[in-house]
Amino acid sequence: MSIKSIVQLEMENNNQIIKELFEKISRIDPDKVKRELPKQKTRGNNDEFILDLQKGFKDEELTLMLGAGISASYNVPSWDNLLQQFTKLFNPNSLIAGRYLQKYYTKKGENNLAFEEQVRKLLYSNIDKKAQSQTINEIINFCVAPGKSPNIDSIITYNYDDIIENSLDNLNIDIDYKSIYGVGMNPEKGQIPIYHVHGYLPRKGKLSNENIITLGENVYHEQYSDVYSWNNLVQLNKFREKTCLFIGISLADPNMRRLLDIARLHLGSKEKNHYIIKRRNNLENIKIQLDKLLESNEELKNDKVRANLKLDETSDLLKEIFESFEENDTDSFGLKTIWIDDFNEIPLILQSIRK
Repeated sequence: MSIKSIVQLEMENNNQIIKELFEKISRIDPDKVKRELPKQKTRGNNDEFILDLQKGFKDEELTLMLGAGISASYNVPSWDNLLQQFTKLFNPNSLIAGRYLQKYYTKKGENNLAFEEQVRKLLYSNIDKKAQSQTINEIINFCVAPGKSPNIDSIITYNYDDIIENSLDNLNIDIDYKSIYGVGMNPEKGQIPIYHVHGYLPRKGKLSNENIITLGENVYHEQYSDVYSWNNLVQLNKFREKTCLFIGISLADPNMRRLLDIARLHLGSKEKNHYIIKRRNNLENIKIQLDKLLESNEELKNDKVRANLKLDETSDLLKEIFESFEENDTDSFGLKTIWIDDFNEIPLILQSIRK
């Protein structure tokens, strides 16, 4: 069988699967499905959650947990985008690609930091130095009174970049902070600790063995297997002792999920709540994607299934399903969801916490 025939057969199989899927959807009673979905526990509770976060801040027990979404405004590539710049011709799993690349650069020369140096080069190659982020500005506002009260407990970032540090350095006032990315790096009294638990690659300065990043699979496995590593202990301590607010984080990291479970189930919490800011699924985008799927399937273009399928109702149902399962997933780790419709709402939430 020729390659063309194989491709054509695969397309026909996919079309049939899609057709059967939409036939089933067209027979669904949306109201019944909604009633059977896991109940969303946090819808409409944002005000209550803000009050709890305000208390955490005033008690100096608030830790900000920052993910890749924080650096997006500066054109800093995410983990997956960074790997795509290395592997333009193929698209393997991120951890597998990282393992291969780390091994490649280690073999390439005697410099055991060649991989980190290459990642740093790519990390800042297209950075927008003039970019402004209201979210970053509001995060910085939490840091402007070190040694005074109230103040945040700490920042934990899962990013390699120095966006937070650079923003602090660009202020006209002296902010006492300490970047922590290795064993034995401890903040002094009055310093705001910024923990880079996946490694740190500042845009300037010489790299050392402390700058090893968690990108390759081998490094990730080392961190995963050693629950007593400094970066795991920092996260466990904050999850157990402090009030944590997750910003720009998808909660897809297996190690983060494991540590949240350990802190909640085995170490025992101190009745501290944690929160994650998540954007709701856009209903119009869901409709567009559904419509594209219908248009791309020849058998459905003029099929009775399309006529029976109520696009608005189906899209709304899918949105309910997505958000219900997302919220129940975060809730299983002890995180309450602060729902927003647009990322521009994040600075407003941060402002309200500092009131």
